[in-house]
Amino acid sequence: MLSKTFFRTVTNVGPPSAVYRVRVETQAEGVAVTVRPSQLVFSEAVKKRSFVVTVTADGRNLELGQAGAVFGSLSWTDGKHVVRSPMVVTQAQPL
Repeated sequence: MLSKTFFRTVTNVGPPSAVYRVRVETQAEGVAVTVRPSQLVFSEAVKKRSFVVTVTADGRNLELGQAGAVFGSLSWTDGKHVVRSPMVVTQAQPL
């Protein structure tokens, strides 16, 4: 199992009081994605929030598509607005 953790910070540019909940979309065998916290609460005083994404791949069960990658996305929604980030998992080593 290989894991990679990403730290991200987002800024709310919408209404001052908002709660966004996370949704992870991936249908890949051998890939697990966790996001902490699972919701971001903004207020007039708090416009920035940070979160952590951990992607874990089981190399023995990982099924890569024809492109040699698995695709998915991470979305934050408040019920009205959606902020989406694409995700790509490969077995290639970074340069």
